[in-house]
Amino acid sequence: MLATGLAAVLIGSLACGNPQKRLESGPVGANASAHTMEVLNAYVEPPKGSAYHPGEDAIVFFTLYNNADVPDELRSVETSKATEVRIKWDADCDGSAEPAAFLPVHPNGTVPEPPEGGPGTAYHLELFGLEEEVREGTTIPLVFTFEKAGELTVDAVVPPEESFEAPPKGCEPGVVTETPTETTETATTEPTEVPDSPEPEGTP
Repeated sequence: MLATGLAAVLIGSLACGNPQKRLESGPVGANASAHTMEVLNAYVEPPKGSAYHPGEDAIVFFTLYNNADVPDELRSVETSKATEVRIKWDADCDGSAEPAAFLPVHPNGTVPEPPEGGPGTAYHLELFGLEEEVREGTTIPLVFTFEKAGELTVDAVVPPEESFEAPPKGCEPGVVTETPTETTETATTEPTEVPDSPEPEGTP
């Protein structure tokens, strides 16, 4: 039912005069492409209650895929619905996503996985200071700007909190094992008893 509802939202947004090169429902969010770059499954974290209120912040999850044979970079994201959009990336998979000036995207691939992370996306957007009420079942327009692919617009879906099942996201830190330190035992040498020398025969 959730997928059907999201599809209806996306069809409605197209009918309201927001044309896209490609816009369709994904497992949870929306997909869009421009040139060789794709933004997949873009959705806003569901609001607590039925809506975000003006001045509140929101998080947007998505996946990037580069179909080109050369690397690209996500340089910025803008929206008319918030005062600021910040790219966040947990590049080291330490559980803390830091502001990133850009996101690198592999050729014929996606954003690099953290060195000790499992599968999943360790990046997202933070929208600061929403300009107006954003209700569940609506969308937030986002303009992605890439170094080579140029601009790409996608309407990120705002799903309802009720019955929402988020796909796996974030990196999964690997288990760091300590290298055992080999201890060398110092051998102790027992003192050797020297037998008494026998006295020569005929000695008084």
